[in-house]
Amino acid sequence: MNILTIIDYLSTSGPSYVAIRTAEALVNAGHKVSFLVLYHDVSIIIDPRITIKTLKLKSTKHYRLKYTKAVHDYVKKLEGTSSIDLILVHLSHSIHLMKTYPHQYVFHYIHNTLSKESTDTYSFIKGQFKLYKLRRQLKGLNLIAVSKGVQDDALNIVKLKPKSIQTIYNPIDIHTIQKLANNNHNIKYQDYIIHIGRFVSQKRHDRLIRAYLQSNINGKLLLIGQGPLKEQSKELVSTLGLTDNVIFHDQLQNPYPFIKNAKLLILSSDYEGLGFVLLEALALQTPIISTDCPHGPKEIFKNYISENLIAIDDEDALARQIHKVYTHPDDYIPDHSCINPFTYTAIAKKFELLIKTTDIDSFN
Repeated sequence: MNILTIIDYLSTSGPSYVAIRTAEALVNAGHKVSFLVLYHDVSIIIDPRITIKTLKLKSTKHYRLKYTKAVHDYVKKLEGTSSIDLILVHLSHSIHLMKTYPHQYVFHYIHNTLSKESTDTYSFIKGQFKLYKLRRQLKGLNLIAVSKGVQDDALNIVKLKPKSIQTIYNPIDIHTIQKLANNNHNIKYQDYIIHIGRFVSQKRHDRLIRAYLQSNINGKLLLIGQGPLKEQSKELVSTLGLTDNVIFHDQLQNPYPFIKNAKLLILSSDYEGLGFVLLEALALQTPIISTDCPHGPKEIFKNYISENLIAIDDEDALARQIHKVYTHPDDYIPDHSCINPFTYTAIAKKFELLIKTTDIDSFN
């Protein structure tokens, strides 16, 4: 297949990494993949087998009027050179620009739980208006959700009316992650548990910090990431008297050595699209604990130890499980069968099926 991926930007963001990993999975399966990036220079390392074209458009409020024809003309030019079998579209501006493009196999990604994302980010009225706009924007399109929970939310809560919708998980490259995890010469921490994620309300660092205090373990809590609520989390740590126990670390290009050497990795979110960092930990045979938040973690824990999936508002249970796994980590070491549905090979096969059907029931 010849596959074109269109995305607003390629940076150190979740959707960018989803797009890149998916492209790598398809290239490994023998397909040709190219990227069309709307804005900015590419700021992350891309597999050299993948072709990148950056339009370097200027972001503007009236981008749909200004850029739709230009983007369509560019894609038509590519089709004139070599027929395109599949077009994958990520992020809102790209979706708006490509929603009217006349190609049978254009699929638009949903990366997160739309209902939660809208109500968490905006006031009630603005959140409802955001959902109304999403229903208009995505009506009649072919959609890809990154988990079955995200798909269910889109159909049953947000009430989208797509042409079709499929669940295709974010793929994980076990071998590359394991290779990167061996570059551990910069690790100065030995006895710790870890959380990786942006300091935003969705991730609920406050919940994790309080549960960590209550767990009464000897190991440190390592928090890796950036975000607007980082200072608020530091204040909570200070208030609880944990300044010597909680380590704040900036975002890392390669976090895998830190995940590999941790006693366990914890996800404490209110909601997730999938919760990809859980898969990364499983690939490195690091035990995981997660809140049973909508929607992705439950799908990952189908193949792992269910007692480590904790009710979302039960901080006491979270603290008890942190203590239990920390003190008996060998009882919770995962094997790689946990991530078989998420491997590059499995996901490439999903995309090969994608151009043979756009029927919801027959695909899922």
